[in-house]
Amino acid sequence: MNYKQPIMKNKILITLLLLFSLNILVAQNEKKEKIKALKTAHITNELDLTSQEAEKFWPIYNASEEKRHDLRKQLRKTHQQLESNFDEISEQEAHNILTKLTDLQNQMHQEKNALIKTLKTAIPAKKIIKLKKAEDDFNRKLLMKFRDRRPPTDGKPPHRR
Repeated sequence: MNYKQPIMKNKILITLLLLFSLNILVAQNEKKEKIKALKTAHITNELDLTSQEAEKFWPIYNASEEKRHDLRKQLRKTHQQLESNFDEISEQEAHNILTKLTDLQNQMHQEKNALIKTLKTAIPAKKIIKLKKAEDDFNRKLLMKFRDRRPPTDGKPPHRR
C-alpha cells in the first residue's frame, strides 16, 4: 500500500486552502483600503482644506481614527464574548464586562474630545463642525450602498431614502 498519495493529497489540499484564505484576506484588505480612500476624498472635498490645513489635519485625524478603530474592535470583541455565553456568565463576570464596556465607551468619547481639541490647533472650528457632518454623510452613504447590495430576504426591494 502506498501511504504517500494520501499525504500528498492532504498537502495539496492544505496548500489550496491557505491560498484561498490569503486571497480572501487580500480582497477584504483591498475593500477596507478602498473605503478609506473614498472617505478621505469625501472629507477632503467637504472640508475644502487648504494645503497648509491638510498638512496639519491628516496626521491628527488618521492617528485618532486608528485609536478609535482599536477601541471599536475591543468593543466588538467584548460584545461578542457577552453574546456567545450570556446565559452562563456569573453576576461578577457580568459586572466586569459592564465595567469594561463603560470604560471603552468613555475612552471613545475622550478620544473624540481629544481630536476636537487637537484639531482646533490645525483648522478653524467651522471646519471641525463640517468634519462631523462629512463623517456622518459618508457613513450614511456607505450604509445605503451596503443595504442596496444585499439581496432582499423578505421579497421586498432594498430600503431607499
